[in-house]
Amino acid sequence: MTLRKHNNTPILLLGETTTTIQNTFTEKRSPLTLEIANSFENGGHILSEKEISLVLLRLDLSDTSGFKTLKKYLNNYKHIPVIVLLDKENDIIENQAIKAGAQDVLILDQFNKSTLKRAIHFALQRFEYHTAVIQQNNLLRKQAHSYKLSQRIATFGNWELNLVNNKMEWSEGVFNILEMPHNQTASLATFLSSVFNEDKSKVEAFFERCTKDNRLHKMEFRILVNNSKIKHVLISCILDFDEKTGNLLLIGGLLDITDQKSIKQNNSKIIPAAVEKFKKQAIENFYFQIRTPLSSIGNLLFLTEKTNLTNEQKDYLSGLKASINELTGTLYSILNYSALSADTIPVEENEFDLSQLLNNIKILIRPKAITANTTIIIDSSQKIKDKIITDDIKLAQILNNLLSISLKHAYPKDIIEVNVDIVSTPKNELLNIHIKNNGREWTKRKEKAPINGKSDTEISLTITKKLIKSLHGTLDTFPARVFGTAFSISIPIKIITENQPSRLPDFNIKILLVEDHFLNQIATRKVLTVWSPRISVDIAQNGMEGIAKFKTSNYDLILMDIQMPVMNGIDAARIIRKTSKIPIIALTAESSEKEREKCANIGMNDYLTKPFKPQELYNVIQKQLTGVEVFDR
Repeated sequence: MTLRKHNNTPILLLGETTTTIQNTFTEKRSPLTLEIANSFENGGHILSEKEISLVLLRLDLSDTSGFKTLKKYLNNYKHIPVIVLLDKENDIIENQAIKAGAQDVLILDQFNKSTLKRAIHFALQRFEYHTAVIQQNNLLRKQAHSYKLSQRIATFGNWELNLVNNKMEWSEGVFNILEMPHNQTASLATFLSSVFNEDKSKVEAFFERCTKDNRLHKMEFRILVNNSKIKHVLISCILDFDEKTGNLLLIGGLLDITDQKSIKQNNSKIIPAAVEKFKKQAIENFYFQIRTPLSSIGNLLFLTEKTNLTNEQKDYLSGLKASINELTGTLYSILNYSALSADTIPVEENEFDLSQLLNNIKILIRPKAITANTTIIIDSSQKIKDKIITDDIKLAQILNNLLSISLKHAYPKDIIEVNVDIVSTPKNELLNIHIKNNGREWTKRKEKAPINGKSDTEISLTITKKLIKSLHGTLDTFPARVFGTAFSISIPIKIITENQPSRLPDFNIKILLVEDHFLNQIATRKVLTVWSPRISVDIAQNGMEGIAKFKTSNYDLILMDIQMPVMNGIDAARIIRKTSKIPIIALTAESSEKEREKCANIGMNDYLTKPFKPQELYNVIQKQLTGVEVFDR
């Protein structure tokens, strides 16, 4: 910025003059000239008639006095800089004058000709700088407004991702393209959540490529907005280094190219399939989210059962278990939908009490049996008192589906018999379950066909067959001896006998639990300390905090949640694994094989799916620290 030279600088003095002021303006070759007015009104006439560069203002005039004189001046002539002249020092008025907009404050008996000239010179400079800054800000605001309008017209937006703290910023154009409210928190996770599911992996790979070099990268992909509409977008990105902050940044743009794409393809055929895909994804996400609190509830119930309870409290606990079983039943319905549309079904083998599972199923199905006026009898052999290993969730789902079919086709006062036994073969142990319904044979009963011409019973049976096949079992369906239908299930299992006692740790164990869910923090810590007083547990709220605690303490083992804010468990484990071989156990509500492989690939030692049982947690910890499982399998 270049300041103009003040060859002729007219100054107006509002108020009585002094010898120093008079002498300052009578010097030969001085560019300063002086006009004097003793009243505010007369000064106004001069300011309107002549070009004045600066005003020297005394606060006590013939027609106004005090600080209001300055306020009155600034209200009318703020475009002309002003220096306030005081008769004596007054810190309060001096500070107020500067805050109000005066360029300087001078005390009459404390300056000479030189200081007054310097004060006038610097006041003019400051005012020019200030005026230029205001003009520049106004220009920038105007340009920013024009830029926003152009982004809206071009359906374009820009974004910035800080690779150091993982914070992301979007322009208004990005929010408009994604059709998200402008108060939505901008983040990479939120951005990826809008990506069409089939394109998500390649978009993640795109961001990964952008961090490798400083070349310009571009890619087209699809987004799903408002769960019903597909847009085609072009994303561009380049790596940049902010020298001022020392941050690595990804700078990019997002362009809506849907109109261009619509010429080449028909969106009306894509949208229904996309919506159906989204529905399935939403159901899977819902199931994923509900497993975390269920894990907390299960652990807290386990701890409660170990306390001294009154009979009344035991009744309450029994009621709570029944409510959880009812919730589990609702989850089975959700899982049925996922199983129907899934190509493959992942299996999660767990150790559990078979007799307890059968009792839970009986409690769960009891309301349906009462409604159907039907009795269910479960007859089991002594062997089922042993604990077994298979996928307990899928086994319960299978039994719930088959019993529901049987109840649907039962006559009033019918009896449904369930026989359960475990049979040893040369190859393995088999869990055999025979369900006999002396009611109507379902294949001969007419039903409505709600999906693809299939009845509810046929759909439920199809799902059940897929579940049994995933467990490497068999299902036979045949008419009962007199009438009705019978189901015979055979599933390979492993048995754990009760005479194999739990091994408690005989050494001190220091564990770092990295978990963001408050109830899971409480429950998991208590479950571990109940197992052994030689276990101590530290808690970190997210992956970044977990890394910090790991660096400052010596831990024997890390329990790492996967889905966390700030930094997820995958990224945290990857960083820890660069410098340490400490055992890391993944704790996650995601049960897919892809998730397991991801954890294994970055060096995690084991994997537990929520909700897990306390004994499963004990077993995997003992296995990692000693090489021996709590229960030999």
